[in-house]
Amino acid sequence: MSQAHPWLEQIPWTTKKLPRDQLEHKIQRALTLSNIGMLGTLGLNGPIVSPLEFYADQMAIYILPQPGSPKLKAMQRDPRVSFAVAGAMAGWASAQGAQLFGKAELLEPGTEEFKNLSAVNRMKVKDAITKKRKEELDLTDVSETGMQNIIEAAGGSVEVAIEIWNDMKNFGGEVAEGADEMLTG
Repeated sequence: MSQAHPWLEQIPWTTKKLPRDQLEHKIQRALTLSNIGMLGTLGLNGPIVSPLEFYADQMAIYILPQPGSPKLKAMQRDPRVSFAVAGAMAGWASAQGAQLFGKAELLEPGTEEFKNLSAVNRMKVKDAITKKRKEELDLTDVSETGMQNIIEAAGGSVEVAIEIWNDMKNFGGEVAEGADEMLTG
């Protein structure tokens, strides 16, 4: 009996292995408790655990790490990861969560794996990627390279291209002219 938490003895803890379909159902339910999880990777100096936003599609977890971040570099060196998510807890009796282990796989929009995402998760991932790309843009750079960066940031999305065009038009002057050239040329 636990001296620190004697009430835990009353909880009917699982004592046998669940069938895979029941276990996956419980994990999928746990993945709906929050959109923030903890990603564990193996850094150069040991484990790195990072809180981050994620999207779940059945048993797959999708994250959008910053380019060049320690966690991305760690996954590129060694794809072994662990991922944990937990819901709000009001005592051990209400604890819910899951910890998963696997290998990270880096996906890019346009790949077959990306196309296999559910429509909702594909939209969420594309929106998050576009948001990151837009944050990294210099909307005042009307050089050919600057315009190419803006087109790439739109990622083939007409809606995003129009949004970026409107942002550029709001600068006025040379930037607005560059936006018009990008649209027509």
